[in-house]
Amino acid sequence: MDRRFYDLDIQSELSSGDDSIQELADRAKKLGFDGLAVSDYVAEEKDIERTAQAIEGAEAPLDLHLGAKLRPEDPEDLKDMLRRFRERVEVVVVHGGDAEVNRAASSDSRVDVLAHPERDRTDSGLDHVIARQAAENNVAVQLNLRQLLETYGKVRMHVLSHMRRNVRLCEHFGAPLIASSGASSVWHLRAPRELSAFPRILGLDLKESFGTVAEVPERVLERAEEVTSDEFVRPGVEVVQD
Repeated sequence: MDRRFYDLDIQSELSSGDDSIQELADRAKKLGFDGLAVSDYVAEEKDIERTAQAIEGAEAPLDLHLGAKLRPEDPEDLKDMLRRFRERVEVVVVHGGDAEVNRAASSDSRVDVLAHPERDRTDSGLDHVIARQAAENNVAVQLNLRQLLETYGKVRMHVLSHMRRNVRLCEHFGAPLIASSGASSVWHLRAPRELSAFPRILGLDLKESFGTVAEVPERVLERAEEVTSDEFVRPGVEVVQD
């Protein structure tokens, strides 16, 4: 079975990253990816326009998708950001870690990916309620490789433990799991097979691990087209034209 590989959480020099979209795309192609979502941090409409223009101007050797990484202060801020930005991008990634934001993101079908829910926490950032909500709303829970690689010693052990717990919760409730490099430079990118090996140590089998960088991100991109269409109302409900 031929798979197409994607990384949907990449930041360029236009936000928190170090390298241009062109450099990131060239490197990702060499590593074996078929597509990237440039999910730069956004606070204003002009941030999205800037990234969109850079994507359009890049000589992309692979599929480039316009994303946005939101860093809301609280659930109300998240709602406001989604209202302003959802229809303007293909992929919405929410910067997780705050307990209230994790819960709000998992309960909103306009969110595509809840990134690193365990970030800067003493617990995993998920519970049975959040995992169930993520499953119901098709919000993919992210396994962020950079989150693991930038920790050491006991802290890394805790991060691994939290991620394993999140994997078990998501599997139990049927929430999608997606692996991402969280790259902000070309040196943070990892080949698809390396990235898919990461979920293996967290408890997924081989097929499921490959799915976190292939089938799940593909479904996110397909779902993004649906959510941003004029006919979409909410999951399972759409306007049918006569």
